[in-house]
Amino acid sequence: MTTLLGRRAKAVLPFDLGSGFTLDVMTIDPDKAVELLDTTIGNRSLNSGHVKNIAMAMKQGRYRDYIYDPLRITSDGYLADGHHRLHAVIDSGTTHEMMVITGYSYDDYLWMDQNVKRNTTHTFQVLGLSQPRERASVVNLIERMLNSDTGAEAASALRKKASPSNADAVHINSVFRETTMHAKIAYYKKYVAREFSLNCAPIVFSMLLQDAIDPELAERFWDGLILGTEDAFATTGDPRGALNRKLRAEQKKINRAKDKISSRDTGWDVVDIIVWVHFAFLKFKDGLPLRQVKMSDAKYDEFLSYVHNTMRHKWLTRAENKGYMRRLF
Repeated sequence: MTTLLGRRAKAVLPFDLGSGFTLDVMTIDPDKAVELLDTTIGNRSLNSGHVKNIAMAMKQGRYRDYIYDPLRITSDGYLADGHHRLHAVIDSGTTHEMMVITGYSYDDYLWMDQNVKRNTTHTFQVLGLSQPRERASVVNLIERMLNSDTGAEAASALRKKASPSNADAVHINSVFRETTMHAKIAYYKKYVAREFSLNCAPIVFSMLLQDAIDPELAERFWDGLILGTEDAFATTGDPRGALNRKLRAEQKKINRAKDKISSRDTGWDVVDIIVWVHFAFLKFKDGLPLRQVKMSDAKYDEFLSYVHNTMRHKWLTRAENKGYMRRLF
């Protein structure tokens, strides 16, 4: 007899929830998943990326059977909800114990999936972290870079809109000191966003990485680039002045084309921003002159690989050594 553990007593399953609904726990292996999917009442378009993420968590033993919503089945035996999880079971070849609620009607099905999924921003809000929206965009970008290879794959991964799991997002955020992340985002909002319609993520990402290389040099670089300190704009060959002129020229192009892009698109390419910024930063670091931010495709890929490799060297080991959300659970 299956039982569901409670705080004070065990509830015998299947459990009558009232109003015609029954709660039970079902062992779901790939064969059972196929059987249930064959009874589907219908579903949204399958999100293959979501299925892949769940399947990966299942393979790695990170999937928690009793945290996800239950599978939902109509009173006459049709699958109404749980399609992505069942496809993930098939793809991963794993077996799981899943809660199942039976007794739904077709009218109930029409109301399913109406709740807003808790995204990274929501998670940071719940944890009481400052600047949750901007912080989420930075963490999402870092996660995409960490999980990509160098070169073309890294560029492709950075341009995607995919987000990490909420657990992974909290884990990555914990690598950085709260005061550091807060200060970088505040600098972006106070100075950078006032001058350019640049996305927060690549700017703060670059600030954090350059800070890990040389914090004092990074501060001078950004103050010169945005505020023109140390006569950066007037000094011939100053990489900060060259990059500032490049950004202003691009901003003019974007302003002229603003009626052709969506309201959610700033017009900037996230990979271009990262490459240009680090190209100028390394010139500044090495004391080399730069009059124009321009490079060949080969040099572009070289600097993107540099950013990728430096980031993994500076952050990946720290991230792995932090543990996996142990402070929260």
